[in-house]
Amino acid sequence: MRWVSDHQEVGNGAQWIVESESDKMVKSEMKFGDLEGHYYATFALNPVTKGSKVT
Repeated sequence: MRWVSDHQEVGNGAQWIVESESDKMVKSEMKFGDLEGHYYATFALNPVTKGSKVT
């Protein structure tokens, strides 16, 4: 996913999935404008009645 924004608080960037484990987790890497470095977000998935709990 990529985004472009005229709002300074939002800026430009991209996010993509780098790792996933079915019914357990999704890890994504993000790029923010011209910032250097590696930025990650990990979502833990836990099965619950009628769906999944995302943390």
